[in-house]
Amino acid sequence: MNKKICVCLAALLATSGVQAWGQSETLAVGIAAQQESRGSARYQALSGALGAVGADFSSVHQNPAGIALFRRGSKLSLTGAYTGALGRSMWGGNTFSERNNLYTVDEMSYMNSWTTGSGMSFTFGFGIQNGGRLRRTLDASRSLSHEKGFSLADYAAAVLNGGDPFVEKGEIMSKGFNSRAPWIGVLAHEAGWVDFDDKDKVYGSAFAFDDKDGRGLLNEGPRSVGLRMEESGSLTHYDIAFGFRPSSLFSLGMVLTISDLDYSIYSSYSEGFRKRQQFNDTYGLSLDNTMDVHGGGVRFALGMLLEPIDGLRLGASVYTPMAYSLKIDHWSRATGVSPSFADKKGAFDVKTPTSAANAFGVRTPWRFGLSGAYVLGRRAIFSADYEYSTLSGTRLYAVYDEGYDGGDDTYKMDNDAIKSDFGGSGRHTLRLGVEVNATNRLALRGGYRLTTAQGIDAALSSEVPKIEALVPGTLVHYRLPGAINSYSLGLGYRLSPSWTLDVAYMHHRQSNMVQPFPFIIDQRIYNDKGEKTAINPVPRIDEEQLRNQVAVTLNYRF
Repeated sequence: MNKKICVCLAALLATSGVQAWGQSETLAVGIAAQQESRGSARYQALSGALGAVGADFSSVHQNPAGIALFRRGSKLSLTGAYTGALGRSMWGGNTFSERNNLYTVDEMSYMNSWTTGSGMSFTFGFGIQNGGRLRRTLDASRSLSHEKGFSLADYAAAVLNGGDPFVEKGEIMSKGFNSRAPWIGVLAHEAGWVDFDDKDKVYGSAFAFDDKDGRGLLNEGPRSVGLRMEESGSLTHYDIAFGFRPSSLFSLGMVLTISDLDYSIYSSYSEGFRKRQQFNDTYGLSLDNTMDVHGGGVRFALGMLLEPIDGLRLGASVYTPMAYSLKIDHWSRATGVSPSFADKKGAFDVKTPTSAANAFGVRTPWRFGLSGAYVLGRRAIFSADYEYSTLSGTRLYAVYDEGYDGGDDTYKMDNDAIKSDFGGSGRHTLRLGVEVNATNRLALRGGYRLTTAQGIDAALSSEVPKIEALVPGTLVHYRLPGAINSYSLGLGYRLSPSWTLDVAYMHHRQSNMVQPFPFIIDQRIYNDKGEKTAINPVPRIDEEQLRNQVAVTLNYRF
């Protein structure tokens, strides 16, 4: 499957002619994949299997009807947590590790319940929850043995060759980032990564050499590559929940969630090329990026619970997409020393404009859930929650910003790519929990959670991709999320009739795939068979993210 590269907004700013740096398939999927609430220590000790257990504010993120099971007065809760994160990156037989530590407030909540004279009960709650705190580092490098291969320079040349309209070097030289060329192409040209053939009207990698056997100009693949990514961010949920219990057999609940999102990334990618006899220097390139995304979103959820027989609770829930309105800003820098500039001293260094902010929207997928629990008197509770969503339901959309409205078709290319590339089986999440009352004051808890990997086109998720992923402009690296496994342990202790203390430990493991730059078909360079050249990127990085979390919740009932 061929897809035209989308490195910027699908339109040009009509007033200035400047091609904006934009959003993409991979950025939207990355935002949609990070929909995880931490919640109270009881919630975490049961691995989130709290939808049909209820009576805890955190249950609204599995089944809003769970709040209706809280009765008798009011409750205040405060949860603090420590997270130790370990990231492992496997690349070319090498393993690299990075550690980070986080201290967070995972939840602050208030609930109040009252009962009418007819026996119906109502519950209101408000909470602030940690939807995710990110501090993640990837730092990996490897050697490549193949002589004839492709580099980021080949990718950038292919982007220029596939431009519509095709922009020759004269316009880039005179107008730079105000030209109609994609910014990754401008960076590559100005930093000496690519050459322009005036005769054939085609861009090519500057890291090419004349073969001594007379085979002409051959491509030079990188002999070493390195990638460093430093990410940080936060997702905070502000929840307003309402529960209604008309009888002991039936409960309803709803929750309005307003979210605040902040995300930042710094990345640095480099390539080194083998020194050749006809050259007197070592050649290479580097690309640095910073990107900041911030904004807010809103969603709504409904849930219900039935108790068909004593002790058995069954429920269902539905969560609308989180509709985000976001702003993005970025800065990029490229350096290069290539054979084309062998007669010049030093490296070429070029930077994008210091501010290139624009606005966009992301709608996350719908989420559907089923909840079940069996309450064995005052002795134990067994619970299970299942939820389904699919990243293929993620959508980018245009938002009005500074007089520009891209309309419904602004992100058609990216949205079509999301449906195609992530159109396999969706994400299935199973949560299991058990709570046993060891004494009148002490409860012991445990849980397990499994989230399957999203079905991704095999040609995209292979070690060397065979189809193109649409990336946000000059930030060419992207991550494909994998499966999640976690288990948890915890306890609850009643300090007094009003005060209780909950403690939880959770071990979390997720596998991901990181691609240094995408696959692309060069529209103007042909191979020996007369076919358009496939630019195969360097192999992917296999990533494993491990987290050990400890959470403590103090509850006060009155």
